[in-house]
Amino acid sequence: MIKSTPYLPSLPSNWTTATLGNLGIWIGGGTPSKSNPAFWEGDIPWVSPKDIKTDVITESEDRITQEALEQSATRLVPSGSILIVIRSGILEHTLPAAIAGLPVSINQDIKALIPYEGIDSRYVAFALRNYTEPILSQCSKAGTTVSSINFERIKQFEIALPPLAEQQRIASKLELAFSKSRRTRKALDSIPVLLRKLHQAALTAAFRGDLTSDWRAQHPNIEASSKLLERVHMEHRRRTEAMEKKGQPKRSPSKRDAWTSSSQEPETIDISNLPSLPPTWCWTSIGSLLKQIDAGHSPQALGRPAMAHETGVLKVSAVSWGEFRPEENKALPHNQAPNASISIKPNDLLISRANTPELVGAVVLTKDSHPNLMLSDKTLRLVPIDIGISKEYLLYALRTHWVRTFFSAESTGTSKSMQNLSQEKIRSAPIALAPLEEQQIIIQQIRTTTETHKSLLTHRDSAAQRLAALEHSILAKAFCGELIPQDPDDESASILLSRLKQFESQASAQPTARRTRARSAASSLPITPVPNRNEIPWNYLALIVEKSGGRIPAITLYKSSGLAVDDFYAQLRTECGDQKPLRTNSPSESRDVYIEVAR
Repeated sequence: MIKSTPYLPSLPSNWTTATLGNLGIWIGGGTPSKSNPAFWEGDIPWVSPKDIKTDVITESEDRITQEALEQSATRLVPSGSILIVIRSGILEHTLPAAIAGLPVSINQDIKALIPYEGIDSRYVAFALRNYTEPILSQCSKAGTTVSSINFERIKQFEIALPPLAEQQRIASKLELAFSKSRRTRKALDSIPVLLRKLHQAALTAAFRGDLTSDWRAQHPNIEASSKLLERVHMEHRRRTEAMEKKGQPKRSPSKRDAWTSSSQEPETIDISNLPSLPPTWCWTSIGSLLKQIDAGHSPQALGRPAMAHETGVLKVSAVSWGEFRPEENKALPHNQAPNASISIKPNDLLISRANTPELVGAVVLTKDSHPNLMLSDKTLRLVPIDIGISKEYLLYALRTHWVRTFFSAESTGTSKSMQNLSQEKIRSAPIALAPLEEQQIIIQQIRTTTETHKSLLTHRDSAAQRLAALEHSILAKAFCGELIPQDPDDESASILLSRLKQFESQASAQPTARRTRARSAASSLPITPVPNRNEIPWNYLALIVEKSGGRIPAITLYKSSGLAVDDFYAQLRTECGDQKPLRTNSPSESRDVYIEVAR
């Protein structure tokens, strides 16, 4: 066994360690001038950190021309190169890396490792994933505005290196394992989306009266909501008359004198596109149920949250995500006095009047008092009239899809990232009003559904953590020689490393003053070649499958072969079928196609 280091455990005797700089030629990239249209919209992929989202890069958001390649600092790297992000905010916790599935150019925030002959690109990519934590710990630059990797340090970073044949077996085994984990993670990631859809469906059913149909059948004599609405109207008139007796004229909703907007007599709403309701229900507007809307203001605030002894002004993100987030605020400067009348109280129904098209009109219900937090001009407090209507009922009603559709249609703004709702439009939102007793039954049903969904999300998060731990364990076993057995007939990795160092010395001796000469130097070194189909054995693919344990995903076989796509499929047709060395196999539980040795 080879002696271990802090992040490298003891290794098998025919393994060794090598620096990343030993494994191939490293080159950087650049950005062609954005002001020159002749450089862009070409047919050469130009990869930047935003493209490193998959294991193999086959496309990019941007493309450049041959002219850009020749007249800028960017580089063209061959298929099979390992692309590593060295400058990006994501480097605080992740080291993005991928294999170039075709020749690509790269920008200055990426380095490319073009592996020498004897190095499997897939093995290196998995190694970078396995060693992410020590790489970020040992190679990150200090004191930079954007997280960055020190290029010289990462080239000196050591990894475990097995013989080439074992590299290939390990990479194939890991590809198979991670293809299964990707499918599992995709299923886990779909659960929150599915639960949101189910929750919305439950709201729709609840506010059409579907969920309480049995309850209504058992309670035929409940007071209809139309009677409730009559009492609402009477209360509005009483308040208006009281204001007029005091000499206070009824104010327009658009005026926010003293941060408060008085309620108005309800207007008739258009229900032509709204669902039918039970006979004891009725449609009304949210404005008809409100006593007032409290609005805050947005003074010049500090760029940080308020501390315990300070006052904060709410950001729209405090009310955007289904639950009130008091930490989403900006501290008020000490020279500005807080306004206690717009502080956050328990059981406040808050709504965002300005947000993205998807989130404008989002509502939350507070649980606790936050006297040090104030409403902003983009967050409003809806205050229902005092006749027993539950704020929680209104919360759920305002989250139904017809209200969300209404808010989306009625919001205004020139920016797609920020839309606005006037108080008048908020008041006009349609509300399905159930009798008071039935409202409580609906609230309880939605609470039960919500708790069930939260429990499922907790189980989902736990499963995702276990999956991540399993992936980490598989990688750890792979890179200490425990994932697959060693083959004593494999050439020792120490011999391979000697050749790699010779290649490295040749690369260092090549002139690098000019980029064009550096490129020609790279092409003259023993980079892993792309096989010519006319020069390979008739059972070329079968030999790869045999070395990989007799069964391998088709995509893995393609990557391992090094053949061009057309040549690969032509060779596969030659070797696959009756009385031939290979056959296909697609397990029912998998979407992948496997190639296996015909026994």
